[in-house]
Amino acid sequence: MLRVKARGTRQWVQRLTIHGRRVDLGLGSAELVSLADARRAAADNRAIARTGGDPRRVRVPTFDTAEKTCFAEKLETWRTKSPARNWRMAVDKYVLPKLGGVPVDRIGTAAVYEVLRPMALAGKYATVKTAGTAITAVLDWARINEYRSEGSPVEAVRRSLPKRAAGRSTTTRCTSRRWARRW
Repeated sequence: MLRVKARGTRQWVQRLTIHGRRVDLGLGSAELVSLADARRAAADNRAIARTGGDPRRVRVPTFDTAEKTCFAEKLETWRTKSPARNWRMAVDKYVLPKLGGVPVDRIGTAAVYEVLRPMALAGKYATVKTAGTAITAVLDWARINEYRSEGSPVEAVRRSLPKRAAGRSTTTRCTSRRWARRW
């Protein structure tokens, strides 16, 4: 349908029922979108809604897309290259292979646990921290941009991860008095 406002602006609008709720979707300004284009977009939206999908979700970015934007924003704030290098290594090697194609609004506790748990079991605690920080930053970026309604589940996952093995120290103790004074 064509909605004409009091000021004279005209907009193509489609009314759909998505998951039992009536929704009005804007298809664009009548000055910029032709009737044929609006009809094509409406047909695509109807097809998605008919199969149980939500045409509004198509606009939600994947983790990969959101991460690139978030990384570019963070890059401006870092004083050195070290945080950027650590972020890129952790995200490229561990996070993107598992979460890259997932829409940011569908990433939950189980998905984050699946990413961080193997690193914790391998004893890569610094990488767990870096990857967790990156995931939190991306999901917070998505919440700020209204792609997600809830915050990041990373802290809850970190609390449930396996801890360092007790009893054995990862550092070597020096027993010599000469060296002990320097430590």
